[in-house]
Amino acid sequence: MSDIVEGLTKTVCDRMEQLDKQIRGGSPVLPPTSIAPPRDLVTSEITARSFRVAWTHAPGQVEKYRVVYYPASGAQPEEKVVQGSEDSVELTYLNSLTEYQVAVFAVYRSSASEALRGSATTLALPMVNELELFDITHSTMRVRWQVAAGASGYMILYAPLTEGDPADEKEVKVADSVNEVELEGLTPATEYTVTVYAMYGEEASDPMTSQQTTLPLTPARNLRFSDVDHSSAQLTWDSASRKVKGYRIMYVKTNGVLTNEVEVGRVTTRLLRNLTALTEYTVGVFAIYDEGQAEAVTDSFTTKTVPDPLDMKTTDISTDSFRVSWQHPASDVVLYRLIWTPTDGGDSEEALVNGNLNTYLIRGLTPDSEYEVLLAAVYANEVESDEVILVESTVERTTTIATTTTTIAAPRFGVRNMRIDEETTYSVRVSWQPLDSRNVRHYRLSYISAKGDRAEETRTVPSGQSSLVLQPLLSDTEYKVAVTPVYPEGDGPAAARMGRTLPLSAPRNLRVSEEWYNRFRISWDVPPSPTMGYRVVYQPLSAPGPALETFVGEDVNTMLIVNLLSGTEYSVKVIASYTTGSSDALSGKAKTLYLGVTSLSAYQVRMTGLCAQWQPHRHANAYRVVIESLLNGQKQETKLSGGASRHCFNNLKPNTQYKISVYAQLQDASEGPAVTAVEKTLPVPTPAPTKPPTTTALPTIPPAKEVCKAAKADLVFLVDGSWSIGDENFLKIIRFLYSTTGALDGIGPDGTQVTLVLSTRFD
Repeated sequence: MSDIVEGLTKTVCDRMEQLDKQIRGGSPVLPPTSIAPPRDLVTSEITARSFRVAWTHAPGQVEKYRVVYYPASGAQPEEKVVQGSEDSVELTYLNSLTEYQVAVFAVYRSSASEALRGSATTLALPMVNELELFDITHSTMRVRWQVAAGASGYMILYAPLTEGDPADEKEVKVADSVNEVELEGLTPATEYTVTVYAMYGEEASDPMTSQQTTLPLTPARNLRFSDVDHSSAQLTWDSASRKVKGYRIMYVKTNGVLTNEVEVGRVTTRLLRNLTALTEYTVGVFAIYDEGQAEAVTDSFTTKTVPDPLDMKTTDISTDSFRVSWQHPASDVVLYRLIWTPTDGGDSEEALVNGNLNTYLIRGLTPDSEYEVLLAAVYANEVESDEVILVESTVERTTTIATTTTTIAAPRFGVRNMRIDEETTYSVRVSWQPLDSRNVRHYRLSYISAKGDRAEETRTVPSGQSSLVLQPLLSDTEYKVAVTPVYPEGDGPAAARMGRTLPLSAPRNLRVSEEWYNRFRISWDVPPSPTMGYRVVYQPLSAPGPALETFVGEDVNTMLIVNLLSGTEYSVKVIASYTTGSSDALSGKAKTLYLGVTSLSAYQVRMTGLCAQWQPHRHANAYRVVIESLLNGQKQETKLSGGASRHCFNNLKPNTQYKISVYAQLQDASEGPAVTAVEKTLPVPTPAPTKPPTTTALPTIPPAKEVCKAAKADLVFLVDGSWSIGDENFLKIIRFLYSTTGALDGIGPDGTQVTLVLSTRFD
């Protein structure tokens, strides 16, 4: 200002002189050119990469319009210049989903106007639609989508839906003309998430995501058992698939830990040998493929008891001997144990007979004496059969002169193949095979607990019946059971066995599957004894919440637990209920998947607005976004699609803290927990304090210049009166005004009229 005051003053006076000459010469006075900005900024035709800016023309002779635009988040401004006759321009090559600040200047011959300002936000890039996953196999699936307008290509990302290694995610890129792809090399029985992006050069649209589960490998079917005896069983199953390479057979004693395993080729039958008698085996048959092993087809069977010797009888009875004969029960008998004892209380004698023999002559007996004979078969694994019992008497020796008379007492037989089975928590079944059903009057069945803490109880069974269910018994208690055939002449030999009722067994092998954001499935193996049902108790561990309980029937061993909190670990207990009480709990833990966005943050924070952005959740179908004032609790809420990752709020209060909450929602309307962030809007700018002006002597008004004395024109000064120009510049302007007006001869209605206009601008 100090440098241009003199020149500017001279320019003003020269112009006034020219005006004075025009007035005196009668020529028309041209009004001064008005410099003003254009008006009414309007944005339209908004796309992801462009929008149009339009305005109303500025007054006067505008030569050009200069349009400056830049992202609100900060970047190098760009500009476009159009002719003064134009009133709009299209801004192109913009970033998608970005707020742009726009300023339009009217450019005159020697100056430019103030800016007409506004803003606009570009749209998101067009994304693919109608994403479809179909033709699912155990290792492939096809992906199809509707093309996006203007896309330069597509990127497909797919990964198993687990919390595994991020490297499991794979990527496929295709050209813009392709809208269907087959994904190969997938893992069987695995849920995959597939995401498709429309690509625009290096920039990607919002994703479109879907999930599907590959098919499991086809298992073998219809496992069957046949020819089950005490040491072997024949397995048969139906073929799984033509692609199967072979089968793996695993079998284990149901109450044991040692697992036997054998692999076979593409056969569908197998004989299991060297099994333990009277033992339950669980068998699993796995079909084997190049891709891995299918689920097993499983079932159980119980081997039979080792068979007793058959058809035991006596022959060749004399005063001091008789012969015992029998039939072989099985081919793997190695020995027979033969014991005979006088029924009147004498000493027992024993003989071991080779397994390939089936007869033995007992010698050295006392005439006219009754003997109890026991015969048991001993097998290769040292398992011994039940004893087969009979009672036989030697011949009485009577001598006369003429004749010898022999009296033979009728033998009294015991029972064979006595078994205790079908154990429950409160009963057992006792069964046997009679050896002499014609002469037996009835059977006496007695039982008592092994501890002897209860009195012995007795049941009478008709001679035509060979089994009886004993109940009610105590659970998990061992009993001694005896069966005695009763003859008209007295009791036959008694057979005895030990048996035990089942404990109140708990379920076993708790398994968790189908984990989702608000549910999971639990399954368990049922206990060996029949139950009344199961109590299922579950309670959140990682979040506050009550324990909930439900009851399912005895025929249920799986349950889908719903309406759970997302991202929460639960304790789960399954308790078997019996008529006599409840079992111990089968306990475990399960966790739902986390339904929540990540990396929530605020940006473009202003006095009356702010924007939020987040990393989208891969399974979200929609988002509920809420902003709440922490000052007065006022809220704004909006719902966005699952592909959204940002949102802006307006009409907020300056200098106020706000809590932003984002809730991810699934297609079934279930909603995850809030993910929150807190941000504060900007305060209203405080005017900079004005420093007290330094006392500066006003400039001396110079004497009127000769060239300005005759001027009669009116003079208007428009001065920026805002604080932003600073005190020093303001004082310079004042000195300029003194200098210029002082150069005029007469100021007033009769001379030159001077007006001072102060302009204050708010940005």
